[in-house]
Amino acid sequence: MTNEVMPAQAELHRALKEREPQIGEFLKASGIAPERFLQSLYSALRNNPGLMRCTRQSLVNAALKAAEDQLMPDGIEGAIVPYREGDGGDQIARWLPMIQGITKKVLQHPEIKSWECDVVQDGDTFDYSKGSTPFLHHKKSPSGGRKRPVQFAYAIAHFVNGGISIEVMNVDEISDVASKSRAKHGPWQDPIFYSEMCRKTVGKLHAKRLPKTGALELLLQRDDEMYDLTPGRAQGAPISRALPATAKEALDQFGSAGDNNAASADVAGTPREEQKAPQPKTSRGDPKPIESVKDYRDNLEHVMSETTDADELHDWFFSNAQRDQRVNLAMSIRQYEELRGIVGARVKELGGRKSASSVA
Repeated sequence: MTNEVMPAQAELHRALKEREPQIGEFLKASGIAPERFLQSLYSALRNNPGLMRCTRQSLVNAALKAAEDQLMPDGIEGAIVPYREGDGGDQIARWLPMIQGITKKVLQHPEIKSWECDVVQDGDTFDYSKGSTPFLHHKKSPSGGRKRPVQFAYAIAHFVNGGISIEVMNVDEISDVASKSRAKHGPWQDPIFYSEMCRKTVGKLHAKRLPKTGALELLLQRDDEMYDLTPGRAQGAPISRALPATAKEALDQFGSAGDNNAASADVAGTPREEQKAPQPKTSRGDPKPIESVKDYRDNLEHVMSETTDADELHDWFFSNAQRDQRVNLAMSIRQYEELRGIVGARVKELGGRKSASSVA
């Protein structure tokens, strides 16, 4: 490692050490010790020195998101990877939950007995059927490596009551999702990692249709930030939006499925203009700054009072902009679960959700 990297690494270690209490709070219910989590992170940095070319704060943000998801950044449950959306600008570290981490969350639901995701490659034998008598048969080719072209990806869940659920995507459907990736230089471009991304893509689509815990829902929505699913906008085109003046405008802006997948702030504390959270007004009409968890709760109550649409409220609360703000406020898991319960109750009062989440 070069002399230029060593001071940067030491500075990063200090920054993460300062965040250790917050990391420990996120990991409290997971059984993962903060020390073990950080050692896994430091190992990932040693194994991928290119990460040190990413902005320091983006690395801290990625570590916090991994801790919030209660997954290890070990390259198995999830990985922190360098991303660059365009040809210029800084490299940004992104937390990337992997299929093993998603599987861990899927299997936490008591109704699901087993869940498997895999790819079908050239030379494999494959057949399946959905409908009233679903089945799936996949036999791997006796030869050939991981670079063989992918033909299909599938996920199959077995329920404790004996039922099964199957999801299959062909290679063209997978390519449609890959084309929406915000990164021009990322895991989709790696021939070895490509099959893993195919598994993850069909797994995410299937998981959104399975009974799921709140933790899994959060994980899936966080990963959507890697994709540009805004309808009618060219790949890589900038988003231009004014800061919303009212909570209703904010819900209109952040509530759609496409906007829910807008990229989160690259640097903690410096979100892009269009990603700022809606802010309630004081009696003088001035914006009230959100500087504490109490301020955030006041803002949430204001937003809930301003909307009568369950989908808008749900998608706004689970948007990546809101999640980043909760992380930056060092909100504990207990505090978050309390607010999530309040939002869930209000969504039910409004008649429940009517639209499905995005499937990327």
